[in-house]
Amino acid sequence: MNAIASQPVLLGSLAVLSLLPAALQSLRAPLASQADNRFWYLLGCAFGGSALLSVSELAQGWQPGLAVALWVTITTVLAIFAGIAWRNPAVKPIGNILFPYLVIVGAFGALALPGDPPSATYAADWGTVIHVLLSVAAYALITLSAVAAVSSLLKERALKARSQSVFVNSLPPVTVGDRMQINLLLAAGCFLSFSVISGIAEQWDMGIRFDHKSLLSVVSLGIVTALLFVHFRTGLRGRRAARFALGAYLLLSLAYPGVKFVTDILLQRV
Repeated sequence: MNAIASQPVLLGSLAVLSLLPAALQSLRAPLASQADNRFWYLLGCAFGGSALLSVSELAQGWQPGLAVALWVTITTVLAIFAGIAWRNPAVKPIGNILFPYLVIVGAFGALALPGDPPSATYAADWGTVIHVLLSVAAYALITLSAVAAVSSLLKERALKARSQSVFVNSLPPVTVGDRMQINLLLAAGCFLSFSVISGIAEQWDMGIRFDHKSLLSVVSLGIVTALLFVHFRTGLRGRRAARFALGAYLLLSLAYPGVKFVTDILLQRV
């Protein structure tokens, strides 16, 4: 395992390659059949590559760098998506949007791997571990909710314009995308709430401070809470709900990988 971890560029390239079959399949011949076994083969390949990279990078301790954060997130997103698709096969075609997106994120993570120095590893206490797990789960859930929102937006726009394309036609009905979006936001809101609370608990003895990450996380939680409140109160869904979900995803992206990009990449080169 140590020999593998000493070759981050090679392992990162292999992880990106494991994502490519699913992405290429989504673009060339979008998965539309709920009974299509190719979905599970492609998803298994993608998950295996990303999980191998994540485990090998974390083998010597937690690394707070950007690359590891991105690959752990990719692995978590794929695991959650697999569970959702297993319970509800109708959401499988959302992978037509998810897989190409993860290739882009994975490529960026692979390029950032050499910038994560081994000296940055450390043994995290249980409080930090719980906080990190809650944060990763919340971000993964909001990522999937944003992908479901994009699916609903594309499907709704095509229906209104009466346009036909193989890619858009392969996506789930708007109702399926909306339901998935709201359910994921509900779960993300719970995890994000506990993440914020655990973060405050971690800083309690040293004094609570609101940095960019904390502020953006709280604002994102506020948007998710507001959307859920309005949805259950008025039945808000469709394009407006999707914009709220995308807004929360953008803010949490700035709080999670965005802050790491500034601190680990930009500031290191100044």
